[in-house]
Amino acid sequence: PQLHAAEQLVADWALIAKTLGRDGLQALLIDAAGPELTALVNDLLRSCFGSRYTVKIETTRAKKDGKGDKEVCDVLVLDAQRPEIGWREGRRFSGGEKAILGEAIALALTALSCRRAGLTDVTLVRDETAGLDETFEGNITAYVTMLRRAAAIVGASKVLFVLHNAPSAWSLADAVLLVDQGRIVQARVVDGRV
Repeated sequence: PQLHAAEQLVADWALIAKTLGRDGLQALLIDAAGPELTALVNDLLRSCFGSRYTVKIETTRAKKDGKGDKEVCDVLVLDAQRPEIGWREGRRFSGGEKAILGEAIALALTALSCRRAGLTDVTLVRDETAGLDETFEGNITAYVTMLRRAAAIVGASKVLFVLHNAPSAWSLADAVLLVDQGRIVQARVVDGRV
C-alpha cells in the first residue's frame, strides 16, 4: 500500500510538471494568444496606416520532417504597397518600418497583458523608440496616433513617451516636458489640450 501511494504521488507530480512545463499549459496559452495578439496588432496598425500593413502571428510551424508541429513565434507582414513581395518576416523591413511594426507588437502585448490581468487606468510608457526620428517624420505622426489608439484599447489614463530626435512629435503631444541633464527646463501644454 505504501509503495502504491508513493508511486501515485510521483505520477501526480510528473503530470503536474508536464502540464506546467514548456509543452503543456504554457504552450497552449501562447497558441491561444496568437489570434488575439494578431487582431490587436492589426487594429493598432490600421489606426495609423489604414490597410497598408497586415500582420499575422503564427505560434506553430510544421516540422521539416513532417512529424508534427514545433512552437515558434513568427511575425509575418503583408505590405499592400508591395503586394508582389507577399508575406515576409517583420525583421526584413526597413528601419523605420521595423520600428512601427515593433511598436505595434509591443503595444499589442501590453494591451493583451493588461486585459488578462484586468488592469485599467494604467499609464503607458514608451522610451526612445528605435528608428523614429526626423528622417521618418510620417512615422512619427503614425506613432503618436498608434499610442493614442493603444491608450484607448488598454483604458490608459496617460501615455508618456520620450523622443530625443523628433521635435516634430512635440506638437502632437498634449503636453511637453523638456528635460536637460535630468531636470525639467520647460513644461508646456500644446494647443490648450491637457
